[in-house]
Amino acid sequence: MSNDKNVWFSELSHKFINVYSIGSTYDGVFDYQTYRNNELQLIKEPDNQALKDENSKMWQALRTLVAGTEFKKPPIFPDSLWLETSFQEFPKENEYVFWAKGTLVLNQACAEIFKQFCLGTTDLIPVKIYELETGKLFSDAIFYILNLSEHRQYLTYPQSSDAIKFLPYQNGGGIYTRYGDISNQTLEVSKDALQSNVDLWHDPLLDASYFFSDKLHHALVQANMIEKFNTHFCKTV
Repeated sequence: MSNDKNVWFSELSHKFINVYSIGSTYDGVFDYQTYRNNELQLIKEPDNQALKDENSKMWQALRTLVAGTEFKKPPIFPDSLWLETSFQEFPKENEYVFWAKGTLVLNQACAEIFKQFCLGTTDLIPVKIYELETGKLFSDAIFYILNLSEHRQYLTYPQSSDAIKFLPYQNGGGIYTRYGDISNQTLEVSKDALQSNVDLWHDPLLDASYFFSDKLHHALVQANMIEKFNTHFCKTV
């Protein structure tokens, strides 16, 4: 159980974390290599109905399984990632976190830090990256998909800062939305967050939110792997 001095917020912004056009294959459901190659072939054969039907079938099968699973545990995880090396830039060897078409990926060194802490239901799924053009490994390295599914509701109501406002739902409840930049002590959380039994969580009151315990944050600082997470410490009330 954490006994922290601070709670840290990150939205894992695309401003700080590189985004790559890396697709995911879900075994038996969605073969990204086939899907993407079909797309490329359809540029040459726009009337090829067989390719259109194959891609539509795969896409619908994937959507049925994973639609609406952001910050939840989906019924299936990717088993490989696919990169077009001739088409785009690709992750550098020391790049410890990046986005792959909406999938958050850590390199092994960064993932090993997260593994040392209590993640609750959150998953770290080992995958390898393959080259779309050849089907060969892009790298021998193991990467990890970070799927955050552990929820804690520590944000307090109301919030003092004008950078965040509460939007109520018609049927009760509501969610906070940003109206400005979030910096140190912008977000106010309950002191209960300092005693959280997990070191990484999502607060459903704030979209795209990642919260770190002080211990996890400190470990990432010590490993020089904190900058891209763009963290800010919260005010406890």
